[in-house]
Amino acid sequence: MANSIHEMIRSNFRCEDMVKYVLGLKSLDIETYKVLLSNGPMTAEKSGETLNRERSTAYRSLQNLLTSGIVYREVRSIESGGYYYEYVAHRTPGNEEDGKEDC
Repeated sequence: MANSIHEMIRSNFRCEDMVKYVLGLKSLDIETYKVLLSNGPMTAEKSGETLNRERSTAYRSLQNLLTSGIVYREVRSIESGGYYYEYVAHRTPGNEEDGKEDC
């Protein structure tokens, strides 16, 4: 990856590279975001299963996405008591209709 935005613009870069650079994300974070866009809200456990990763790895990726502001989480109640979180990808212009990003 390029060392600066200027180098990216001058080279043959992908939108995904720009997002990773600007938001400080990793490839797994981008993959996790795309899974959330495609499949809708999910828990860290379900995200890990979908990505074929440990729950803890999926959780770290979801935390990176939360910190960057492109994912939010919602609290869900369990009828017998307790709660859990579902993570939801923010929709951006270009990915609202079909669940896929232009990047």
